[in-house]
Amino acid sequence: MTLPVAEIASDHGLVVGVDLGGSRLRAAAATLDGTVLAETDDVTTLSGAAQLADQIHGAIRAVVGRPASDWSSVASVVVGVPGVPRGDVLLRAPNLPGSASGALLARLDAELDVPVLFENDANLAVVAERARGHARGRDDVGFVSIGTGIGVGAFIAGRLLRGASGGAGEIGDLPFGQRSRDGRHDTLEDAAGGAGLARRFAAESTERRSASAREIYALADAGEPRAVRLVADHAAAIAYVVATVTAVLDCGLVVLGGSIGVRDGVRARVQAHLDEISEHPPELRASRLGNRAGLLGAVDAARFRLATPRTAAAART
Repeated sequence: MTLPVAEIASDHGLVVGVDLGGSRLRAAAATLDGTVLAETDDVTTLSGAAQLADQIHGAIRAVVGRPASDWSSVASVVVGVPGVPRGDVLLRAPNLPGSASGALLARLDAELDVPVLFENDANLAVVAERARGHARGRDDVGFVSIGTGIGVGAFIAGRLLRGASGGAGEIGDLPFGQRSRDGRHDTLEDAAGGAGLARRFAAESTERRSASAREIYALADAGEPRAVRLVADHAAAIAYVVATVTAVLDCGLVVLGGSIGVRDGVRARVQAHLDEISEHPPELRASRLGNRAGLLGAVDAARFRLATPRTAAAART
């Protein structure tokens, strides 16, 4: 169901933002001036689209604090997704298994009796950074999100860059490095995403030890040699992402975000590599919003209607 802004009743006092990531699912309810009233943070369910839709619905109920049948105070819900929503299908979302079937978006559309908007999570993160963070007042800024995967959002000449189908900034599919033994070409997301770093760590472990990207960075900070080497390579790959964004979009400022991008010491590591490979590196900052940039961007998009309406009804027209 979609309501034009003018039709939203004045007694609707809440908006809800959801940040759906490959590892974490966050939701927040906020007032119309952007003040966050309640938040929830949980591990993302990856057992299927229907289960994930149920989890999102439950998170929204939790922050609103009302049963699903009582949404009278909710003006809008925005869901940030790590991919490109198109019709009822979520494209380029390899970190959400089964989400491309259409069940995820269609089920949420059917279950939430409020205006629902779906938007790429990196686009939402740069919206928040420009409204609340280091990019305030900047017309040309890029946001590079490094978490389970990678994503890029950008404002150019003061306008959110979305592209013809909402996929601007989805650079994770770009070929990077050598073709692997199975014939698949490694991608930029393999090199710069947290999931790729974790796979390389496990592959080099004689005891087949697994660790998350955040744990590997902690090991590197503690001086573990293998982690130090892998983290250095990872920072170099992130620097390549930043250099690519700068070369294509000419951003004066690039903000690092995501669960890895905001870690202490990551910006300095990336800056060192960036200075080596880029003749004119941009100003590089770590997001002042921490790992909440996507969530706050969803809240702000719900307030300002910056995202494109995406409901099942709209998709059929």
